[in-house]
Amino acid sequence: MLDSLTDAAIARAQRALEVIRPADVPSVSVGALGLSRADTRRYSIVNAIRSLVFPSFDGAGFEQDCSRSLDKKGVPRASAGSILIPSEVLTRIPDEERFNRAMATTPGSKGGYAVDVMNMGFIDIVRNRSVAIRMGASVLSGLSGNVTFARQTGKQSVTWQGGEGTNVTAADQALGQLSMTPKTAICVTDVSEQLLRQSAAEQFIMADLASVIAIDGIDNAVINGTGGAQPLGIKNTTGVTTGADSGTANYAKVLAIPQTAGSANALRGNPGFVTNTAGAALLMQRQRFTATDSPLWAGNIQDGELVGFNAMSSEQLASANLIFGSWGEVVIGEWGVLELSLDRGGTRFNTAQVGIRALYMCDVMLRFPQAFVVSTNLS
Repeated sequence: MLDSLTDAAIARAQRALEVIRPADVPSVSVGALGLSRADTRRYSIVNAIRSLVFPSFDGAGFEQDCSRSLDKKGVPRASAGSILIPSEVLTRIPDEERFNRAMATTPGSKGGYAVDVMNMGFIDIVRNRSVAIRMGASVLSGLSGNVTFARQTGKQSVTWQGGEGTNVTAADQALGQLSMTPKTAICVTDVSEQLLRQSAAEQFIMADLASVIAIDGIDNAVINGTGGAQPLGIKNTTGVTTGADSGTANYAKVLAIPQTAGSANALRGNPGFVTNTAGAALLMQRQRFTATDSPLWAGNIQDGELVGFNAMSSEQLASANLIFGSWGEVVIGEWGVLELSLDRGGTRFNTAQVGIRALYMCDVMLRFPQAFVVSTNLS
């Protein structure tokens, strides 16, 4: 035992290990109520909105009970008279992706096709595939105010004792700090009161507001966020390796990308590649070995495997972009839950329209930027 390694130094080392433990970023949501799958499907966003628009409507007892339960859990509201949507319902929404803006009962493309018609199904609005959550990003909910996280930025060095009784200087780990501050994503659409009274198309009436927030907003910010009013995304975070070469992509160039992260000891949880469908198609046509059926990208054009790592395509990524990373190091922080509120003022009152606002407060953090490598010249 080294006499110079004091109890205080041991205690400091233990504290340092505690603050960098991955378990400190749980994927749990304070906005979750523990709803069963059946109750999640039973939840009607249309009925929740109807209960706000029409005070006499009594068909939203379940939805109002859920909102009150979230109140009791201390989930914050941005405005009075709104309704809070449980997290379980939000995770259901991106797969539905059905709702058009400025809907009314006429003309058909504005919502009339959904009124008093037995529809066997709806043609989905085409949207970019969600990337971050499916690749393994963590969600940290129940945040209040600005939050900071300690992280280890440097390691101790090993000193070999020169002989019995020789003094060895103790050295603590170097620690840094990461912060998250709430950024507000808002989407507003107008819906006619007649449509709200008549339409029975639950899948069609409100899901787009949430999918716009979840996919076009949050998920896009994880990749492309520029900071400031919006979160700072992977491509713009200091410490992420940029400029990796995937031009005229071949086996060696693609292998060099995860090797870059590995050289920084940054191969961590849920490592994988993302690109767009054009990039996936290109990589499926490139062979690892000449004159053999050994494509770089194995699987289908949406979900596959690239040099042994999970791979996914999404139009969230710009042309020629290829990103490798340990997606478990992405943390999406949320303040509250998806909140829906109404506005019937101004010209909306005269036209029997209701403005519906979806609001979601979140931020994005990369615990270890070195875990990500970005290439923008895939060809």
